[in-house]
Amino acid sequence: MNPAFTLWRKECRSSVRSPIAWCVFAGFTAVTGILFTAALRKASGSAETLPAVFCTQMILALCIPVSLFTMSLFSTERASGTLETLMTAPVTDAQVVLGKFTAAFTLVCLSIAITFLIFPIYQHIAAPPPPYSELSLAAGLAIVVLYAATWCAAGTLLSILSHHQAPAAMATLV
Repeated sequence: MNPAFTLWRKECRSSVRSPIAWCVFAGFTAVTGILFTAALRKASGSAETLPAVFCTQMILALCIPVSLFTMSLFSTERASGTLETLMTAPVTDAQVVLGKFTAAFTLVCLSIAITFLIFPIYQHIAAPPPPYSELSLAAGLAIVVLYAATWCAAGTLLSILSHHQAPAAMATLV
């Protein structure tokens, strides 16, 4: 079995079993919903602006799950002393970084998917649901996922450079 896949599975399992991850999912969904309904009540325009408004609000709130899921990737390993054990295992540095980055990215994409599934509810809360193009919503979602990948890469780098979780999270937020 690929060591990067094993690390990915371990990180995802430990995060999903944690109540903090579910609080992050709920917080991201709530913040995105609040921003979206507030922006939609003020917005006016064509049906094409609805997906743009939703995806923009999701990008604004994306810093929450990214910083919280990436802050502990390497800083916790370093603080607990298990980083040396991990690096002496028969895995390369690239496999360790790839496994941990992919786990954080998977969790952030899960946050995006949960929020995307609740999109129709946000629509009905904010205003009467206008028609919109599914293609423009899919394109906006692809852009959000690309932003998430970029920020997860930056958060992973900052977790590697930091010795503690808080500075890694704060630097990722900035």
